Amino acid sequence: MKLVKDEILKKLLDKGETVVIAVSTGIDSMSLFHYLFNNGYKIVVAHVNHKKRIESNQEYEFLENYTKELGVPFEGYILPKIESGNFQEKARELRYEFLKRVADKYKTKQIVTAHQADDLVETIIMRLSRGSSLRGYAGINPSFEKDGYKIIRPLLYTRKTDIENYQKEMNVPFFLDKTNTEDNYTRNKIRHKIIPVIEEINSSYCDAFMNFSSDVIDAYKLIEKLSLDFLKRCAVITDSEVSFSIKDYMLLDDVIKKNVVLKSINIISNNTLELTHEKLMKIAEFGENQKESKEIELSGNISLYIEYSKFVFARKINSVKIDLVINDFGRFHLSPSKDIVVSKEYHNLKEKTSYLLCYNSKEVIFPIYVRNIKDGDKITVCGITKTIKDLLKDNKIPKRMRDNYLVLSNKDGNFFVPGIIRKETDISKELKMYITIEEKQNEN
Repeated sequence: MKLVKDEILKKLLDKGETVVIAVSTGIDSMSLFHYLFNNGYKIVVAHVNHKKRIESNQEYEFLENYTKELGVPFEGYILPKIESGNFQEKARELRYEFLKRVADKYKTKQIVTAHQADDLVETIIMRLSRGSSLRGYAGINPSFEKDGYKIIRPLLYTRKTDIENYQKEMNVPFFLDKTNTEDNYTRNKIRHKIIPVIEEINSSYCDAFMNFSSDVIDAYKLIEKLSLDFLKRCAVITDSEVSFSIKDYMLLDDVIKKNVVLKSINIISNNTLELTHEKLMKIAEFGENQKESKEIELSGNISLYIEYSKFVFARKINSVKIDLVINDFGRFHLSPSKDIVVSKEYHNLKEKTSYLLCYNSKEVIFPIYVRNIKDGDKITVCGITKTIKDLLKDNKIPKRMRDNYLVLSNKDGNFFVPGIIRKETDISKELKMYITIEEKQNEN
């Protein structure tokens, strides 16, 4: 008996590569495990004991012994106690990390789960009722790549009734999770109360939902392509920021705008932040008022800024207070990522992060004070005196970054704002001092 169509398996799975399959001992995962094993796939069974039910230990021991009888590698993981937060979400993260470790151990990228068509329907209904992105409304993807691993759901277009028929015909052992009959979770309420009503309206409802999911995924692929094209052409992307011209952004169709925002946030948050439809709409309106340093907070550490006619999605910058007194030559620690070097040795002064200071005696130059800029700080260059904050503004330094800029001074006043401006020096003086701000290399 066929549990999965041959063309689906050939499309999703590489038979020459090991398959890590997440098995809960429920009917879906046990049937898929049985089917793949009996069709010649190289399988590793990965099982998580959630310790939430009396039967959990029994199921763990059964599966460990069952796989041993079949000669199939077994990897078990006992979920640690989750003290606070969303249990379902945290457990999902821990399960995924476990599956990645198993895949690494067996040198494979294929991770298989037993989500089936009824799961797909429930997920779509749940997301439609709660609100989601276009991609979210498609429900579960039959396969996708994450962190370099391929997550595969071969049963996604197989009905629960077909799985039950396969189990009976092939006499596949499984355990029944009694919590699936309770209505403590949203998914169970949908399964027990909403699905029966939909089935009364259309007995082929599952096919309709599968077609809907497929159509949405196809539409999303086009939107995704156009969004990525825009980011490639117009965006500047770093580890901590994604920025692009508001003018370019406003030329996009609305549906592409939303997805560009989502892609940008995914880059910055490493796919950990979800936005509501209302917040997406607020961002679209945000672009119409192009004032400097306007901000929308997206999470505790990520915001969207308007800066000099640009959208900037960025992690928030933590202010680093620096108040250093330098009395001699040497290397001095400014922050975890930055040192200041005061040396008699020549330094290349092409960058604005270095300064040549000429002097007649050491006692006249020291001490040198290095600190964060303050309101009212000024510097005189070429006979023109300006406030340092005006200079930062002239150099289009965003307001959110200004508090972390430094000023160097001595008894003669402010003489150097690293990265921005250097006061002219009297090169006729005999002695020379080289001051350089050095970014530390990432040891990773």
